[in-house]
Amino acid sequence: MSALADEEPKASILIADDDVSNREVLSYYLRRKGYDVHAVADGELALAAIAARRFALVLLDVVMPGLDGLEALRRIRVTHSARELPVILFTGLDAPDALEAAGELGANAWLSKPYQLADLLAAVRGQIASPTILTRTV
Repeated sequence: MSALADEEPKASILIADDDVSNREVLSYYLRRKGYDVHAVADGELALAAIAARRFALVLLDVVMPGLDGLEALRRIRVTHSARELPVILFTGLDAPDALEAAGELGANAWLSKPYQLADLLAAVRGQIASPTILTRTV
């Protein structure tokens, strides 16, 4: 049996962000850390991806055209609990109301932009290992 056969499968992460640069940076960084990454540009595509395959975690931008992150989270929680599919929201907005709504909708964590990649990785690892309900990360 090869060494590769003994490895655990990589956790699969979905990134939904309308900013292509953000998607590329996050995807590259998380792949370098050993994660299987799928990235999409909006909330509708995120919901379609979740319906099509299993993810260990979703990274969801709050502000996106069309279906925003909060509405996408609301729809995700109709079919997936916070323990089944952890969701980390992130945004550049200083929006206490959005943070409160995220908690009410079942977000697992919240990152404020700009965030440090090390903080993002800590949140990702923590939520995959043991999902918790919303804590303000950065």
